[in-house]
Formats: sequence, C-alpha cells, structure tokens
Amino acid sequence: MLKMRSINNFWKLGTVAPAALLILTASAASADLLPADPLIATSGDGLIFADPDEGIDPPGVKAVTFTRTRVPDGSGGFTYVDPFEQIITDFSNLTSRGDVTNCLMASQDGVYCDSAGGSGKRVKTQLTGPSPFDMRIRTVASATYPTVDYFTSVRPPTSPAPG
Repeated sequence: MLKMRSINNFWKLGTVAPAALLILTASAASADLLPADPLIATSGDGLIFADPDEGIDPPGVKAVTFTRTRVPDGSGGFTYVDPFEQIITDFSNLTSRGDVTNCLMASQDGVYCDSAGGSGKRVKTQLTGPSPFDMRIRTVASATYPTVDYFTSVRPPTSPAPG
C-alpha cells in the first residue's frame, strides 16, 4: 500500500532494525526494460514516500531508461543539458554513478539518473513493522534489449545521504 508522507509514521522507526530499512543499496539490477511507471504494488510492513511538497509525486518511484542529461564540460566538470537518448545496457564497466543512464529512482519531474548529487534521486522507503517490505516492479519484454542493467539507491528517509 502506498502512503503519503505522514508525521504519524515516524515513531514506528524505533520498532525496526536500521539495517533492515535498506531494500537495495547502490546496486545494479538486470531486467528486460522497465516502463516509466514500473511499480505494480507494495506489500508488507512499509511504505514508499511520495511527498509533492518535496517534488516527489505518487507513487514515489519511476524508471528512467537510456537517458543522459550531462556531458563533460572540457575542464573536468559537467554541463547539464536537455535529456537525450544514450543506450547503455550493461553496467559491468561502470566507473561512476554519474555515468548511469538507466535507473529506478524517486518520481521527480526534471530529475534523471545522472542529475547532480543531492537532486533527490533516491527512492525513500520506511519500514513500519517487523515484517518484510516488498515492491513489485513490472518489466516490459524487449527483443532489441533483452537484458538491461538498472541502477538504484534506496535509503530510509531519516538517514543522512552518504557524502
């Protein structure tokens, strides 16, 4: 069940081991293709934060595929540009998270896998009890791209983002 952000749910964090809050942490997952609206449902003792006041629209998670928005600026930095297609299906040689073109991320307009750090890409979840929390994600079969890596980083909303 998806829920909007609620202050009433914050007290429940004390009932769950902090390590159990992470579903996936900075890892690649392999699938056919993920549609833009990949979430089928959630189950168990947890929720995905969707807070329009913070720019995160329901259901709180989206997929981005083959989309790049940053290019090298020639001096070691990057320039952010309008989204364009760049097809990368395998992250086995990934050297930087910023090179990711396919990801499962927070549903925020105008933010992509390679957007600047701190732009709100992490899917925010919260466990609300001792039972596991599951997200069911749909894939779309693709004869052209039968296996595509997707990057995701999930953290509990009350934990600080890593450096």
